[in-house]
Amino acid sequence: MSKVERILLYVGLAAATFLIFRVTSDYRTLADTHTELRQRLQWPHAGYSVPTFTGETIDGGSITLGEREDGRQFVFFFSTTCEFCLASLPAWKQITETSRTHEDLEVVAVAVDRDGAIRQYRDRHGLTFPITTFPSDKLARLYRAGNVPLIALLNSSGRVLYSRVGVLDEGAALDSVLTALRELPVAEDPIADPSSGPTAASG
Repeated sequence: MSKVERILLYVGLAAATFLIFRVTSDYRTLADTHTELRQRLQWPHAGYSVPTFTGETIDGGSITLGEREDGRQFVFFFSTTCEFCLASLPAWKQITETSRTHEDLEVVAVAVDRDGAIRQYRDRHGLTFPITTFPSDKLARLYRAGNVPLIALLNSSGRVLYSRVGVLDEGAALDSVLTALRELPVAEDPIADPSSGPTAASG
């Protein structure tokens, strides 16, 4: 093989390597974009606006979600049969305690399973935040609460400032939630979408 032929071969190999790298990189970018878009359609990402509704708590009271003129709402969406929700309860309790230092913050929960076990679940695990249910499946879809556990921090007009789907432990994930509670005020626009963890689909 002549020197010119060797040079052409090396140039061809380099070009092929570059093209393979470029195609692989483009594929990964497209895959990441597809995953992000799919997630944004499935859960209430930062910037998404939820509808306002008034529901009945499991104790017979009334609570309005999606609008709170004097502050924010931090909402837990859960199922009584979800193992990841159960694993998240210690962190949720810590968030509830922390919320007491924020006068503008109301902590509530929405059970996605509408049956008689919710009150027993509340009592068994010592939950202190008010709990309601969706009055219709359509409303649950509008809140994009198809996967639990799900948490969402809403501003005064029902716009999502922060959300996270998946089990919430007491480590870095909890720290990110507490940071959001501390740093995102009532009227601030959403700044970021958090990463998600393991989920359990609810019906």
